[in-house]
Amino acid sequence: MPKDSVTLELTQDTPHQVIFYYTANAVANVTINFTTKNGTIIKSDVPQGHHTGDTLQIGAGSSYFTTTKPNGFRYASGTEVPSDYTQPTSVTYSGDSQTVIIYVAGESVGAGDTVKVVHYMDGTTKPVPGLTDYVLGADGHYGDTVTASGDDAAQKAPFGYKLVNPATQTYVLTKGAPRTFIFYYTKNGGGSLPEPDRTPKLPIPGEVDIPQGTDLSGDTTYAGDAITNKDQMPDGTKYSWQPAPDTSKKGKQEGTVVVTYPDGTKVSVNVTVNIVDKDANGNGNNGNNNHGEAKEEVLKHNAYLYGQDGKRANKAVLKAGSTVTTYGLVVINGRKFFTLDNDYYLATGNAVARTRKLKHNAYIYNKYGQRVGKKVFKTGQSMATYGTVVTIRGKKYYTIDHNHFMKANNFTKIAYPDLANSELSPNAKQDSDKAFTVKALQHNAYLYNKEGKRANKVILNLNSKVKTYGTTTINGRKFYVAANDYYIAAGNIDATKRKLTHNAYIYSQYGNRIGRKVVKQHQVVGTYGDPVGIRGKSYYIIGSGRYLKRANFETR
Repeated sequence: MPKDSVTLELTQDTPHQVIFYYTANAVANVTINFTTKNGTIIKSDVPQGHHTGDTLQIGAGSSYFTTTKPNGFRYASGTEVPSDYTQPTSVTYSGDSQTVIIYVAGESVGAGDTVKVVHYMDGTTKPVPGLTDYVLGADGHYGDTVTASGDDAAQKAPFGYKLVNPATQTYVLTKGAPRTFIFYYTKNGGGSLPEPDRTPKLPIPGEVDIPQGTDLSGDTTYAGDAITNKDQMPDGTKYSWQPAPDTSKKGKQEGTVVVTYPDGTKVSVNVTVNIVDKDANGNGNNGNNNHGEAKEEVLKHNAYLYGQDGKRANKAVLKAGSTVTTYGLVVINGRKFFTLDNDYYLATGNAVARTRKLKHNAYIYNKYGQRVGKKVFKTGQSMATYGTVVTIRGKKYYTIDHNHFMKANNFTKIAYPDLANSELSPNAKQDSDKAFTVKALQHNAYLYNKEGKRANKVILNLNSKVKTYGTTTINGRKFYVAANDYYIAAGNIDATKRKLTHNAYIYSQYGNRIGRKVVKQHQVVGTYGDPVGIRGKSYYIIGSGRYLKRANFETR
């Protein structure tokens, strides 16, 4: 609107022109959200000093983006932007309010912007003995969320200490704003370690199978097997017969086991002794394994291989998930075994479930100790478990299926579980006269035949030790010669040299960084076998429990 009125006198000879000048309204009705692909708004800005009809350039190279973008972020492109979205390059002001999204991606976190996790005695900065401080976010990007919780193994209170603040601590990595998570601890009992429970566990009598004719003079094994809660007895507890049962005739009888505690205290327990047929316990086996119809069993738990005496045949470990061919069942020293080829035996607990009852509500966890889903299994429910307990990040679990575990302390203890820690391993009698070298597997390994094809569905577990009889080349690929005409790819034993194209950190089997050591760019590192997946990322094994990210190596 013009500010003043104008009066004109019209004459015949003097033409006049009147000009009215206007200005656009000032507006500040555009909101620009700098957002990550996952929908997190890092920063919101309302540009000032603009008018209706103005066009503001906001693209990657614009002055506005360069001066206004969140610190530590860059203009997102490619897969960093939702597939159905096109990044805007400008916005034109109008009378209506507008919200514009610019997608940004976090830059790599600088060394000074990480989150340090420390463990202090309550009210002090004194470190807690036995706990190691560590860093989160060192290999992440600005905008990532990092967390630490009292439930993490790294925060587990040492014996005699209690965690004061177990709640989860969370932080979004921000440039120029490092953060420290502090977990505080107190000593139990007002500063002194609690006295351990030295109350002896009373032995629970059970039943044991003993082959007919077994000499029990000086026996401790069968005597111990007759105590159902042997696993709850103090370390160093001894077992003996008083007197030794008569094994000359088959059938059940009563026997007496003397339990001697480490302090010398003795308790006598009456148990049931079952004298069984000698052949039923694996004695006198002719080695042809024609004990029954062939049947495939899938291992739910890592497994050892045993000989006819019920002792481990070697140091090989069969990996859970392996499929083995079995030929019926035998009982050796009171334990049930599957019969395998080449006079090997496999504890049935690695493939056949044992039922255990829950004494607490329980969740399912994966091999990283992470909860799977939200389903709760209720107190009193019976669950099928396989083999003995396994340890994941310092906590004990029972295997309930492939890559599915439940915490062991949620179960009611039952009588003397199978000792099977599972594994199949060739005893190589046929090669006993050959020179051999024991090799440790640095990577899970298949068994191959002389054509270079997989001989079966067995997987030997990482860290197994196997006898080898030199090397050979099959179809251009190097193999170690194992027993029973099997072959193992050399890459699972010998290192392959690879060059790093980036600085790299060392990680554990759980995907956590180990220490602060940086393996430098261009360094040549020995790796074993094919890459393995950990939490969706690809790693090379470089040693026992040590991994480097595959992306840090040059491609071949």
